[in-house]
Amino acid sequence: GYGPTENTTFSCSYAIGSGEGRERIPIGGPIANSTAFILDEGMGLSPLGATGELYVGGDGLARGYVEDPAQTAQRFLPHPFGEGERLYRTGDLARWRSDGSIEFLGRLDGQVKLRGYRIEPAEIEGALLRCDHVKEAVVSTTDGSNGLQLVAYITARQDLEVGRLRAALKRVLPDQMIPSFFVQLERLPLNPNGKVDRKLLPPPQPHAERTLEAPASETEEQLLEIWQETLGLPQCGLDDDFFELGGHSLLIKKMAFLIERKTGVALSFTQIYQAPTVRKLANAVLDAARFGVEAIDRPMVLLNSKASGAPLFGFPPGTADALGYGKLAQALSPYRFYGFNFIPSDTNLKEYSDLLVAEKPVGPYVLFGYSGGGNLAFHVARELEARGESVAAVIMLDSSRFLERFPFPKDEPHRLATEFLNADGVKEYVLNTALRDKAVRNIERYYAFLSRLRDDHVLNAQIHLVVSENSEDSFHDAQGRLICSKSAWAQATNSAFRIHQGKGEHGQMLHKGFLEPNVGLLKNILHQLSAASALTRD
Repeated sequence: GYGPTENTTFSCSYAIGSGEGRERIPIGGPIANSTAFILDEGMGLSPLGATGELYVGGDGLARGYVEDPAQTAQRFLPHPFGEGERLYRTGDLARWRSDGSIEFLGRLDGQVKLRGYRIEPAEIEGALLRCDHVKEAVVSTTDGSNGLQLVAYITARQDLEVGRLRAALKRVLPDQMIPSFFVQLERLPLNPNGKVDRKLLPPPQPHAERTLEAPASETEEQLLEIWQETLGLPQCGLDDDFFELGGHSLLIKKMAFLIERKTGVALSFTQIYQAPTVRKLANAVLDAARFGVEAIDRPMVLLNSKASGAPLFGFPPGTADALGYGKLAQALSPYRFYGFNFIPSDTNLKEYSDLLVAEKPVGPYVLFGYSGGGNLAFHVARELEARGESVAAVIMLDSSRFLERFPFPKDEPHRLATEFLNADGVKEYVLNTALRDKAVRNIERYYAFLSRLRDDHVLNAQIHLVVSENSEDSFHDAQGRLICSKSAWAQATNSAFRIHQGKGEHGQMLHKGFLEPNVGLLKNILHQLSAASALTRD
């Protein structure tokens, strides 16, 4: 039943059938000798489905308010369609449904203006009540450091995840109507009349005192500072949800501006919506960061563009990038040297093969790799052969065959990342925190990939291994198991295996003074392959 005291407390009714679901239940239609109209601001009839204000009348209508003619004139208005009659202006929002019943939408005077939008809290409450397990819902406002914000108070049959509630509301409500805070209570506070006592609703606690995990990178640390500045909070956690802390669409615009200004990375608003925690947003920033140089940003790049000879495809060493091959590529001209950067995906072998075949549709192919790049080249060669492609040779620069998964020292990625970031030809491009952290993350992912490899397959391609000076052939673990071996590549091919003695220790082989003799060795290998028609230009 529905009705105000001004119309004898009972104006409309609706019979709830036994099969009614939990959808919003209407208030039905006017009872006998009562009338109900839904009117727009000009006192015209609102069309079917349109929201308007509910006016009631009929035989039960009161004469007015005792000794209050001003209030009576404001609420008891002349009937626009009945001469000499009056209607009571309820102040309630409603709309006609297609089944001829009236749907109650909340109080007109309960509307709030939020960031330029007029919002009806009762509509949000109705949407919450249609969410699974929600028993009661009240939507209020709080005045925080970022202006007026919506707070949803709910009781439920079980503990609810805020993320699920927010997602459910986003399917039916616009962004400006999604509450900033969700507070689950055992019961709603009531006044003596049995109505919710809004004064007793507890304020939201967006940042209760707790131990916070320290940022793992400079980018995370920078983003925490941006969040605190944007949200006006003294502290935030790496996994705190931006929207649960009071974030909204206008603050996302502010955050995007600050991120671009401080990190040089321009993120779309959608990316920030999809990464609502500092930890996730840091990953989005690193993924979007561009070094601004082709040899780092693209997965494959021609490093000696003036060369016109047969192609050689080089896979990245421990620095996870192709930049380290820059001088080598120039020295190897006229052979065209295509350098690969590390692709950190589960399908990277397929992606490398696709890029390679797109550049040179017909084999045979010659692949190259220094250190771990040789192992990567070996696995790409296996992928190509599995497709029926012809691989002439895999040329390796001091690579060991992994017979078991290799346990790299924990500090190895960080040591290499430091060397990489300080190297000439790199440091001039790595100009901000996001780029430094991206380089470190790429190297960490590269080593995680290598640590999962076992080179336990056999190729039809030749394998040529250029070994460093004073290098150990094999590595055994503490239990005496053979983990990796250079000479073990002999068992990894059905074709020729050749060992060539290079110049310099492992980390020196591409440096000045050692590069020239090692390039001579590589050119000699390539010349032999060309003479055997295994290396072709196209």
